[in-house]
Amino acid sequence: MEVRDQDVYVFTEKVFGPGGIPLGSQGRVNCFVDSDEGLAACWLMMKRGCTPNIYHTISVDALDKWSYGNKLKKIRVKSIEEVGSDHPLVVGDRLEKDGIKRYDGFATVLAPIIAFTKDEINQSVKKINT
Repeated sequence: MEVRDQDVYVFTEKVFGPGGIPLGSQGRVNCFVDSDEGLAACWLMMKRGCTPNIYHTISVDALDKWSYGNKLKKIRVKSIEEVGSDHPLVVGDRLEKDGIKRYDGFATVLAPIIAFTKDEINQSVKKINT
């Protein structure tokens, strides 16, 4: 139940989702998914409410079940050079593994798992796949 001003909203069902902010409420991002790290980074941005354009070199079908009511845009690519620069780029870089990388041609680069450990990545991927 939710009360706003003079209105009361009663919810009768729960909708399965990753938790967080509703998908699509925060704009679009271009996710580059070439590893478990990229998959986790994309999923975290979805939890943050961003609608992803998923540029992938590996299977990303597990993300479909987290996109309740939204069809995900998926584009198979061979490398990051094929990713569009029309939206912020989301990468699965981690300091522990990758250090700081440069991504020329992208105005905004988001690395939501930059400080994650490998164990935290594995936990996220396990949740994505269940």
